[in-house]
Amino acid sequence: MKGLSKQLSEINEKPSNVMMKNDSCLEKMIVKVVKNMKNSLLHKIELLQAKPFDRETEKENLKKQLDILQTELNTEKVVNREALSKEKYSNREAINELE
Repeated sequence: MKGLSKQLSEINEKPSNVMMKNDSCLEKMIVKVVKNMKNSLLHKIELLQAKPFDRETEKENLKKQLDILQTELNTEKVVNREALSKEKYSNREAINELE
């Protein structure tokens, strides 16, 4: 956008060229400014169009991570239950031996 304001100021600085017949300097500057504006807007549109795709990809990645964490949690629960059951069984055996 800095280039655009520079080009607009160039247009404002050359009013004498506007008065001359058959001078295409102003026309060329305007065409150049419009092309730059077009390219800038197209770039912004591309970025805006990519955002939903990026968000969807991020959402899918987060779902995968959540599934992995849920699986790990469930595995830990099973391991902990088994360890607790073994400990309870060991404690019962120890109590039975003491009696």
